[in-house]
Amino acid sequence: MIPTTPPPGSFPRANKALPSAFGTRVKIVPAATIPPESIKWIWRHWIAAGKFHMLAGQAGAGKTGTAVNIASTISRGDSGGQWPDGTAAPSGNVVFWTCEDGVADTIIPRFIAAGANMSRLFVLTGTEENGRQRAFNPAKDLERLMQRVLEIGNVSLIIIDPILQVVSGDSHKNAEVRRALEPLVAFSEEHGIAILGITHVNKRSKGKDLLDRITGSLAYTAMSRIVILAVKGTNTEGNDARNSSVLVRAKSNLGPIEGGFTYQVEPYQFESYGEQFETSVLVWNPIQLEGAPEAILRDVERNGGDYIESTNALAAARSFLENLLAKGGLPYPSIVDVASRQNPAISVASLKRAKTELGLFTFKKPAKPPYQACHYWYLSNVLDDQDPSLLKCMQNSPMEVRSFFDPPITPTLNGNFWGGSVPISQSPVFTAPHAPYASVEPHEPVAPRDNELYLVNALELAVKEAQRAFSSRKQDADVPMEDLIFEIEEDVTENLLDDATLLAELRRRLRAQQWWALLPPLIR
Repeated sequence: MIPTTPPPGSFPRANKALPSAFGTRVKIVPAATIPPESIKWIWRHWIAAGKFHMLAGQAGAGKTGTAVNIASTISRGDSGGQWPDGTAAPSGNVVFWTCEDGVADTIIPRFIAAGANMSRLFVLTGTEENGRQRAFNPAKDLERLMQRVLEIGNVSLIIIDPILQVVSGDSHKNAEVRRALEPLVAFSEEHGIAILGITHVNKRSKGKDLLDRITGSLAYTAMSRIVILAVKGTNTEGNDARNSSVLVRAKSNLGPIEGGFTYQVEPYQFESYGEQFETSVLVWNPIQLEGAPEAILRDVERNGGDYIESTNALAAARSFLENLLAKGGLPYPSIVDVASRQNPAISVASLKRAKTELGLFTFKKPAKPPYQACHYWYLSNVLDDQDPSLLKCMQNSPMEVRSFFDPPITPTLNGNFWGGSVPISQSPVFTAPHAPYASVEPHEPVAPRDNELYLVNALELAVKEAQRAFSSRKQDADVPMEDLIFEIEEDVTENLLDDATLLAELRRRLRAQQWWALLPPLIR
């Protein structure tokens, strides 16, 4: 039978309610029926009731100390508790859940040092099941925790240190993180209780977008209404050498993100039950910071902190390279090996920063059997024809210039680049940052190379090297997978390109390849 068009009126009208299956239907209400609600602030523009927050920072920045200070301020809200901006804190109970610090020997002394009202602070210590004590399991005990919070009553804030412990699965997978956090977020909104999750920042994340610095899946920051960053700096004014840190907002869906605060973590002693205790206390600077968080962190990272190489270490690396390379270039692995034996305090990062400051020349020659690849670092003032390591490298196979994209230099001095014993840095054909080729007859200048072509070639090599490095590594249980992938990508691309713009594009393409996806899991 040929189907025919149903007669008019046989379909239900669009505005006619359809019968719902088993009494279930999607609920859509007019916006006019929903009254507006104002944000209920615990700390204006920093902590909001019924919202999920994140506090991230590197080791030593005082993340837990900041959380302890916030909890202590809330606990004494009705007896003079004040925020660093001078506003009064509302009183309430606080639940503290930590698995990184000892409760009795670390958290409790810090609460006492911060002047907390101890009767309003509650610490999660585990789960009691059938008369036996066991560790708290978020996958099984989260509902019990919520029920216990409601039994305590008047809870203003729940602190979770670290927030990663809530996720029983892979903390780098968006779907698993969202699934784990959704019950907490829903509970927070329903009962007007703020949640503050504490986490770390990625290694070598200086200069990145603020949210990209935070460890784990992007779902953590996506579900957070406010993300706070604690960054450690150094106070060097006068004779005051105390560590000074800053607190800024990397994200806020509820208010401004400009401005911030500085604070110091200072030693503190007190006596209790006849015993002397030593702990630390967070002291706020009453002067507030102004400006965008990116500008504030740039200033901090320029003048001190874990993100910045210390002046002494960088100076030591500079001196080491100047002395080691005074008579000629050396392969990069040899430089690292000698540095580790002569001065273990000189890190690879220090060497690379010193290389940039000294303006070293880097020559990379691809491997060509039976010769091994030559990858040398040179001081520009000793780069001449008397350098035996350079001559040996050039005799083995053609040399590439330090950047894939620099056009070759046309020789004009007697058919070569040296002109007898005259150092190349003094010759009229020297144009930094170019390097010499093997001796050739004079020829017309060659057109600049195609950047896109060499990006494609460099990407192919980087993928192979990254997969090889990944397969040969054992994963440290304390190092997140995202950190390991980032470290490998930086290492394999570090010496492929010297043009900063092209290097950034190469790393972007390498990450987009997801080169690790098809490899077997690492052995822990």
